Amino acid sequence: AAVPLFLGGGEGPLLPAPVWSLIKTVAVLVLLVWTAHRLPALRMDRFMGFAWMVLIPAALLQMLAVGIVVLD
Repeated sequence: AAVPLFLGGGEGPLLPAPVWSLIKTVAVLVLLVWTAHRLPALRMDRFMGFAWMVLIPAALLQMLAVGIVVLD
């Protein structure tokens, strides 16, 4: 879904659209696999701690800010 939504689908110079779509799809897959092997694995308990301490309060603050802007 990344190629048609974010990378222009089959648009590109010199080659037909299906070839460009295939090239872009392979590039996205290579990037995802490389990133997965490059970054360390995130333990779920550490992620949950980060979510409770940072992400949930940040989301609540964002909802508060949007509510203030919309109601004001």
